[in-house]
Parts: sequence; C-alpha cells; structure tokens
Amino acid sequence: MVLTMNEALWLKKTAEKNPDAPALAFGKNEVSTFAKLLDAVSMVAGGLLSRQLKTGDRVAIFAANTPSYITALYSIWWAGLVAVPINAKLHKDEVTFILEHAEISHIFISDQTAQVAAKSLEKCTHNVSMINLDDLGNLKKDFVEAHPSNPDDLAWLFYTSGTTGRPKGAMLTFKNLDEMTTQFLSCVASVEEGDAIIHAAPLSHGSGLYTLPHIRNGACQVIPESGGFDVEELSELLDEWNGVSMFAAPTMVN
Repeated sequence: MVLTMNEALWLKKTAEKNPDAPALAFGKNEVSTFAKLLDAVSMVAGGLLSRQLKTGDRVAIFAANTPSYITALYSIWWAGLVAVPINAKLHKDEVTFILEHAEISHIFISDQTAQVAAKSLEKCTHNVSMINLDDLGNLKKDFVEAHPSNPDDLAWLFYTSGTTGRPKGAMLTFKNLDEMTTQFLSCVASVEEGDAIIHAAPLSHGSGLYTLPHIRNGACQVIPESGGFDVEELSELLDEWNGVSMFAAPTMVN
C-alpha cells in the first residue's frame, strides 16, 4: 500500500480542529479563519483544475507578500500540482529562465510584479497564463477534494538566487516538506494555537517554508501591510500578536 501525503491536508486538519481561529492577517487585521482559508484553497484548486492542469504540472507564484499568496500556495498542493515560488525582486530575464526551465504553464502574480511578469512572458517560448492574486475570487470553482499525493511526489521547486550562475531548482517532495516541518516542531521551536508568524521576509523563500509548521499547529500567518520589513511597523505588530516567530536574514537583524 502506498501512503498518501499532501501538505495541504494539514490545513484541513487544523480547520476541522479550530475552524474559527485566525489563519491569515494583514497587519493588525484578521482576514481569514482556518475554515474560510480551507474553503478558499479548495475552490481555487478547483479553478486551477478547470484549466486542464494535470497532476504534477508546475505553477509559479511571482508575487509580493500578501495573504492571498498563502491561499495560492496551498491551492497548488491541494490540486496535486507543484509550487514554484519566484522571488518578486528578480529581473525579467531571470524570471523567463525559471518559467522555461521549470516548464511553467500558469503563474500567479501581484500588482507589484505584473509589469515584469508581462515582459518575462513575452520572451517565453511556450504559453503561460497569468492569474492576479487580487482576482482569486474569479478563479474559484466548486469545492474539490485534496489530491492524494504520494510522499515522493514533487511539491516545491525551490530556485536558488543564481549568484554563481543560473538559478538551480531544488526538488522538494511532500516527504521532504513533512520531515522538515516535523523536525522544526520537535527540534527548533514549539508552535501553539493562537501564536503568530510575521512574514517580513519573502514568502518565496525561507519565510514561505515557515508557513508549514505554523499552519500545522494552528498559528496565524501575519503579512505586514508594507509587504516587507519595516522596523516601526514590525514593532507595532509584535505588540499586537502573541507568540510571534519570524524568519529574518542577518541584514534584517543587524
């Protein structure tokens, strides 16, 4: 018997256990409970599948930090697809390379990345459909069940920065993500219901991986209204939310 493993199913477990707990926040304001997030994820996944996407197809997210980023990420997994987050600050040629290299068919964008995304798609040799994260409501279809992904199925193509050459896509399976999340909770930090994580760093990289243990244990994902790292704003958010964690690069700490 082959075990199924899909990281999005942890969202379902959390929503069933704590449906009214805050799941997403924009600054100091709650924007979604876990029950509402689960509904949105399943319906966006239905919208993706209505576009003839097949299991294992790669879907990129090239966007600034926003609550809907997390909805898009989990909908990709819910549909049995592969997430390819792309740093929102990359040059159009770098984005084009990733879109070609990863064989991307659909890309989620935000208003901040729309112009660069459009220029990147002009240079692609295959068709790529853009979906604005502000228009997720138009993508939603009827609820679909989570895809029964296997542990060794590809879940996340994690591209390096390319500082020593072309970006390289590290292939992370659902088993990799599950093991990473389990070890984080047992060896790095505890996460309790009602805690929060502030995403001041890009969700396309380290901060995005931190969504997994926090959703698994019922903590709220807080997106700063600035979309990034602002010392004064961060100070206010630390006062607002309880049990706060944050992924930060050394330059941010300094």
